Amino acid sequence: MKLALGTAQFGMDYGATNETGQVGLEEVRAILDLARERGVEVLDTAFQYGDSEAVLGLALPPEHSFKIITKTPSFKTGRIEPVHAEELERVFRDSLARLRQSSVYGLLVHHAPDLTVEGSRCLLDLVEGFKSEGLVKKAGVSVYNSADLDAVLARWRPDIVQLPLNVLDQRMIASGHLERLKGLGIEVHVRSIFLQGILLEEPASLKPWFEPVREHLLRYRSYLAGRGLTPLQGALSLISSMEAVDYVLVGVLSTSQMKEIIAAIDRERSRAQAEPLDLSPFACQNELMINPATWKLN
Repeated sequence: MKLALGTAQFGMDYGATNETGQVGLEEVRAILDLARERGVEVLDTAFQYGDSEAVLGLALPPEHSFKIITKTPSFKTGRIEPVHAEELERVFRDSLARLRQSSVYGLLVHHAPDLTVEGSRCLLDLVEGFKSEGLVKKAGVSVYNSADLDAVLARWRPDIVQLPLNVLDQRMIASGHLERLKGLGIEVHVRSIFLQGILLEEPASLKPWFEPVREHLLRYRSYLAGRGLTPLQGALSLISSMEAVDYVLVGVLSTSQMKEIIAAIDRERSRAQAEPLDLSPFACQNELMINPATWKLN
């Protein structure tokens, strides 16, 4: 498992616990410098992440070693028409221009159901065509649940699958999909490991929306405290030794947060070998709590 840097915070005020807003350009540059020094390989962005692509285009030096991943538009329609393929191509080429890159490591279909509705073949053909042109090294998909993943795998073998996984959301472990993806040789990128910061915050300070899971989180905190672990270590412990996970995405607001996460990963890797944690009892089945797309925080 390697660390990857999510960049939504570079382009907009993102995150349920973000109280400082969008990261400034100079801090972005400092974060990227630190990421490079510490061996971070992947930067994950999307044109839907506000100014994120444009900020990366400004902050990255012309010669860099990062693997950049961006995403397609989300069409969320019952039928894909030629106009949607045209929009995808326009948006992708605009993404390259904003990023100031001639190509990217990965292009992910942002809304997985776009690949399973009528007419979706033209999107797949277009994305695969970008690979043939050398504009994209790997094509993939971002999924939210196992049903979407199964539907995609029934008609396409992506190079990359990005999926949610954290202490509360362990669905992809329980369903066996992580091991299935490993068996298929598909690169797995895990997101939401901190659940937009929810797993790092004091449960008492969370917004009323999370009341149904507050006691659950308190029990989880108690479990960690009894073992001398911080919430950050607990969140990372779930995936620190998973062979099926290639990259875990984290978003940060500062270099200090980045340093803290890197240090915690190093500690957790060595600790987990001696005393692995059983976090399965803390999985939550309430999708309203584990899927940020359903949250109503205002």
